[in-house]
Amino acid sequence: MKKFLLFFTVFISLLCIGCPLQQNKFLSQTTNISPTKENKYYYFTEAQLQRKRGNIDRSLIYMQKALELDNESLFLKKEVISLYLQKRDYNSALKITQDINEKNPDDIEALFLYGRIKQSVNNEKEAKRIYEQVLKKDPNQQNAYLLLGDLYLQQNEEKKALNLYRQMIKYFPNSYIAYFLIGKILIDNKELKDAEKNLKKSLDIEPSFLQSKYELIRIYKIEKNNKKVIEGYLDILSRDNNSIIPMLELSVYYHKEKILKKAYEIFDILAKRSISDPEILKIIVQLYVESKTYDNALIVLEGMLKTLPDNSEINYITGIVYEELKKPKLAITYFKKVRPGTRFYENAATFLALTYKEEGKLTYAISLLKSAISESRGKPNLNLFIYLSLIYIDTESYNEAEKILKEGLKFDPNHIDINFQLGVIYDKAGKKEKCIEQMKKVIQLDPKNPDALNYLGYTYADLGENLYEAEKLIKAALQYKPDDAYITDSLGWVYFKQGNMKAALKNLEKAVSLAPDDPTLLEHLGDVYFKMGNKDKALKLYNQSLPKKKDKEKESMLKKIKELTNK
Repeated sequence: MKKFLLFFTVFISLLCIGCPLQQNKFLSQTTNISPTKENKYYYFTEAQLQRKRGNIDRSLIYMQKALELDNESLFLKKEVISLYLQKRDYNSALKITQDINEKNPDDIEALFLYGRIKQSVNNEKEAKRIYEQVLKKDPNQQNAYLLLGDLYLQQNEEKKALNLYRQMIKYFPNSYIAYFLIGKILIDNKELKDAEKNLKKSLDIEPSFLQSKYELIRIYKIEKNNKKVIEGYLDILSRDNNSIIPMLELSVYYHKEKILKKAYEIFDILAKRSISDPEILKIIVQLYVESKTYDNALIVLEGMLKTLPDNSEINYITGIVYEELKKPKLAITYFKKVRPGTRFYENAATFLALTYKEEGKLTYAISLLKSAISESRGKPNLNLFIYLSLIYIDTESYNEAEKILKEGLKFDPNHIDINFQLGVIYDKAGKKEKCIEQMKKVIQLDPKNPDALNYLGYTYADLGENLYEAEKLIKAALQYKPDDAYITDSLGWVYFKQGNMKAALKNLEKAVSLAPDDPTLLEHLGDVYFKMGNKDKALKLYNQSLPKKKDKEKESMLKKIKELTNK
């Protein structure tokens, strides 16, 4: 309900801020007025012309000049307010509105604007109070009912909203929106008969209002009245038989009610139309995948695949759904059907490659990513080069990783992530000087890059050089990621190298609290305790770190443990 009501809030907001206030009345006063530059009518007219052209800033300048020449004009003040609202300059709009309200407390229009501004700056409590005051002074303010009701519903005050909309009908008996909103609330309260009555009244007033039809269908679904549900969808489709959403919802309903022949007739239509109309798949994603109603998504997608079993787009989205459901084997089945050259091929190939990487099938992973790069039309997705380099790291093929990243840089020499990853490769390959130069390049391209700042600072610390520069770099990184365990560890490690054990201990303890299972962080904290003479704590941390280490890293860890246990 809240999502739908927000539509009305935005709609009303645009009505309030997008059009001139009392414009006709004001313009009627301009008859036979000479447009000299010291004439408020000239400035007002110029402001309106600029507004129509979309030049809000220039319009505001002219409107303010007109107001300077007639600074008591309520009309001009409201025009300036509406321009400030279009610019989202709520503070300036608020200042003028408060001035109007102080001098003209009975001006309903200004009071309503005051509420809109308070709502725009998320002061809902004050906005509610103001809208209530507006309606008390003048119960014929239709927009105030809708905005106040929306605020009530946002704060779970359904009873107040219901009473408000019923009051609204007394003054606006033909408000189909009020009847619709009452119907929605009553459905949520399980008062289905009264809800149906109000929704039908809404449709009597405005027969084309589809939202009331959808809410009636919702009632019939709750009542398990299959006949009326189907009639409801068919009624909507009778007005527009190409409308995608009711087709989707009806097909899902048919499928769930085991009316499979009818369901597959719609799936067939949707599948064939999707070849030339990409909007269909987009709506399926928005309607079912983004809302995480995966069962409905699979009903539609797998139904469409009966007609188009080799369609790459449908197979890809189906794979995404199974991935979201944590069913990687089924996801792989569909991703494999995504053909090279289609728009989702690179994404599907990446997913498959990373899955193979996790399974240790590195040759397959490398082959897939190379294929995705070569099959790309024009400029490939540059992340493919990074993913491929990660797999080469796992095989310790650092030269191949360096080569593929440099190939990626041919398409974009200033690509931040590729440049950063190249620095990592240099580090892994033991090329510390090249790593340092590469990270300096990344920082030059992106001075606020916390990962590059940290990497360069930690590299200096690890080498035991430029320690005060390292401290400066890592502190800069922490400004952008203040609670990052690994950057905090880097700072602790710098202090350790500087011999400042108190500061090292403080930062490394914090780092371990943020990432208690990381073996490197545990080892670093153990090193500090060892250096401070607390061998028991050091040994405990080393023993915690050991089983989490990779096999090739365990030797140095065992050496430290042996050194402690022999003494």
